[in-house]
Amino acid sequence: MPLITFGFKEGLVKSIGNLEVHVDFSIENLDTKDIDVFIIPGGEPKLFISNEELKSKIDILTEKLRELNDQEKLIAAICGGPTFLAFSGLLDNKRCTGSIAEDE
Repeated sequence: MPLITFGFKEGLVKSIGNLEVHVDFSIENLDTKDIDVFIIPGGEPKLFISNEELKSKIDILTEKLRELNDQEKLIAAICGGPTFLAFSGLLDNKRCTGSIAEDE
């Protein structure tokens, strides 16, 4: 099973920590039926969620996460990644571990 990367834009992306990753597809092109496991990496999600220029991308990500959850797909999140799950409402009344504050 191949590893496919999704992001807010396609192509070479450099992380805050200068890690370069080639993003295969933009999040708009994600067909949740084709996904077995969805992994959200760590980082500073607050910077994305609060960025008005990325609002439409965050809305799409939120929709896709809810679809994956409804399809009972495995969703994992690392470090600050659970922030996206919380923002999507998927952590309501659930416990999780991550490097986010409770109010986030």
